[in-house]
Amino acid sequence: SEFPMGETIDIRVEIHSPDDSPPVVLVGLVRADGTAVYGTHSNETGFVPQHIVPHRYAFGVRFAQCALIPGKYLLRAHALDPEGLRLYDTVETGFTVRGATRDYGLVRLAHEWYAPDR
Repeated sequence: SEFPMGETIDIRVEIHSPDDSPPVVLVGLVRADGTAVYGTHSNETGFVPQHIVPHRYAFGVRFAQCALIPGKYLLRAHALDPEGLRLYDTVETGFTVRGATRDYGLVRLAHEWYAPDR
C-alpha cells in the first residue's frame, strides 16, 4: 500500500482467539531497516476488540494525519493473551509513505520558522 505523507492510515485486523476470550492487540510501526517508530497496546486505554463470531475478534486502529517521513515501513500486529503477556501470533505488512519533503528522521514534527525579536 502507498499513502501520501500526512494522510490518515486506518488499519483493520481480525484475530483468532483459541479460548474465545478477548485478546490484547499490540500494533507496531517499524522503518524498513527495522528501526522502531511506534508501538501501542490495545489494553493501554481499556479497549476490547469486537467479538464477531466464536473465536474471532476484530479491531481497528487509526493514525490520523500520520507524520511519518516518506519511505518504506512495516506494520506489525501482534495477538496476545487477555493479560497481554503471551504472544500468540504476528501479522506483518509493508507500506510506503510518499511525499516531497527533504526533512530527515522518522516523523515530521509540527514546527514553524520565525525571526526572534531582538
